Amino acid sequence: PDVLEILVRRYESDLVVQAIMELKGEDRELMYLQYICGMKPREIAKMYNVASSVIRKKTLRCRNKLANIVFNNRKETIVFQRENEKYSLTD
Repeated sequence: PDVLEILVRRYESDLVVQAIMELKGEDRELMYLQYICGMKPREIAKMYNVASSVIRKKTLRCRNKLANIVFNNRKETIVFQRENEKYSLTD
């Protein structure tokens, strides 16, 4: 990947981490364990002593909350251009 692609990925990663930190309680912990620590749903399920299907359902619900946080917190648009390509990120 070139420098621009690295910057875009880093920016998107920062948005996700910020959104995770806006979640409350168990939702934040679940997303933190899964996306920051890299734990698999079955590992988290074992930790909480629940079925992995419970964690997958909670993960889906939390992803929807994260999407709402990320897309509702847009304040400015950042545009990167390279030759004939255009990248737009909103913060």
